[in-house]
Amino acid sequence: MRSTPPAATNGPWRARQRVGGRQSWGALDDVWRGGQSLLTAFLTERYEFAWRRHSTGTMYFVPHGTKHIGATMIGGHFATALVAKQQSPAGPLAFYLVISQLPDLLWHGLHFLGVEATSPSNPMLVSLDNMQAEMTYSHDLLPTVLWFVVAVLAGRALFGGWRPGITAGVLILVHLLCDAVSGHTHHVFGPESPAIGLGLYATAPFVALGIEAIFTATMMAWVFATDAKNGVRRSRATLGVWAAVFGGGLLMMLPSANLSLVEMTGLAPIEALSGLFVPGVVVLYATIFAALLWAESRPTTQRTLPPTS
Repeated sequence: MRSTPPAATNGPWRARQRVGGRQSWGALDDVWRGGQSLLTAFLTERYEFAWRRHSTGTMYFVPHGTKHIGATMIGGHFATALVAKQQSPAGPLAFYLVISQLPDLLWHGLHFLGVEATSPSNPMLVSLDNMQAEMTYSHDLLPTVLWFVVAVLAGRALFGGWRPGITAGVLILVHLLCDAVSGHTHHVFGPESPAIGLGLYATAPFVALGIEAIFTATMMAWVFATDAKNGVRRSRATLGVWAAVFGGGLLMMLPSANLSLVEMTGLAPIEALSGLFVPGVVVLYATIFAALLWAESRPTTQRTLPPTS
């Protein structure tokens, strides 16, 4: 006996199937399931998944032509804060860390308010190329201009000079540019306005991660070069934290570039985890914040610089 999956309500849909390490796409009408198969639908406000355990792999359905819009690089943004602290030491690292990730922090808050809802909500179903969130107010171009002004004025007001303010503003602009090059697509203002960015997380996630790796390495090379110029030698603890945050973070993202945990393992999604994706991201960001601040607090030693002629 064979039966077709239930008709899509938001059609047209397509199916992605993992078979022998390969991915194949087909129209929904071409996919069937046995009468004894289990089909469970996970429905969120903006995204719908249906999955089943299959003898040849895990199969699930996603809306055909879905816009993949969402958060972008993590480590690279944090690395820019380290550069900012060196170039404008009047501002504390904590301030630059917050500003470097301000659009993402706004996204987290707006998600919980239901304004920029993110899906899939279950972390077991998330991969870089399937995450969705229309980040109109946190990441689109026109709001970013506002966040730029806020960052500049905050730096000026809090730390008594324009240099910290301008540095903070540059962090906002760099965040926008990094997202445009290696992240998901954003817009001028709202989903009906022109799109901004290459959208590599959706179309070429491994290329996006490669770009992030190069950018992060460039930022860290800048940090090390500035340290060498100033005769600063970082502690092993600091270097270890940086390696874990920037190197380890990228390595951990590689498996989930185009595969969710469900796809990688064939496990059924744990329903109790539904709604925990963004809270998990918030915990991740908080952990990185704490780790980088702790690393910055480790004592440094001063090398004797050669005399300048």
